[in-house]
Amino acid sequence: MPLLTRNVQYSGSRTSARRKLAIGTWYEPGDPSMYGVVDVEVDRALQYLEEVRKKTGKHITLTHMVGKAIAEAIRRNPDCNSILRWGKIYRRKTIDVFYLVAVDKDGKDLSGTLVRDADQKTLLQIAEHLE
Repeated sequence: MPLLTRNVQYSGSRTSARRKLAIGTWYEPGDPSMYGVVDVEVDRALQYLEEVRKKTGKHITLTHMVGKAIAEAIRRNPDCNSILRWGKIYRRKTIDVFYLVAVDKDGKDLSGTLVRDADQKTLLQIAEHLE
């Protein structure tokens, strides 16, 4: 039977001795946020998005594509989609991506929406969900 939290369904997984040791030596984080910066050449991606826009008539952006790429990266590296609870690692059963979206025309009022099973959705399906 799967364990449930308010918004995440996950199941237990085998934990290696190395991970158990790491869990036992980690200190509780003061801030669970992770930050990173990477420069990526996106000329070909933008060209592809323009072609998809012309073909579908949908407003598909680089943001949609980045979310889809993150979902694909997590699918290929499922250990990244885990949570640590009470000294045990639990792998999430689905790959969900949270997007910040503007809810007004000026883009000053941001809210968020969750795209469940993002790894199983096409770029067009993600764009339509966020629309």
